[in-house]
Amino acid sequence: MRLASLLLAVSLCGLAQSTFEFWPGAVYDPSVPTAKEVLGYDLGDRVAGPGDIVRYLNALAAAQPSHMKVFEYGRTWEGRDLIYAVVGSEANMRRLPEIRAAMARLHDPRKTPPAEARS
Repeated sequence: MRLASLLLAVSLCGLAQSTFEFWPGAVYDPSVPTAKEVLGYDLGDRVAGPGDIVRYLNALAAAQPSHMKVFEYGRTWEGRDLIYAVVGSEANMRRLPEIRAAMARLHDPRKTPPAEARS
């Protein structure tokens, strides 16, 4: 019984070491950098600090500028960038100013006519 348990444990350790695939069988665009290429470690191997997250998001946006854009909206009290990322199709990224203006019109329900809110 102990031998069987040991063999099972060793087998499971071998499986845990295999490369993780977010979507098994998917073909990934080689122009999009992996976290390991940018940060030096795979996501999930250790906790990514705020600086690493910002660095990786900026690398993704640089690799696919027609599909992703990073915006800074402030700084923390420690001086770190506060950012958000927008990810979308090429068509929607081209329409980003229009989409942003439409959302700004909807942000205050007291000023948004019901017909416009429904559309």
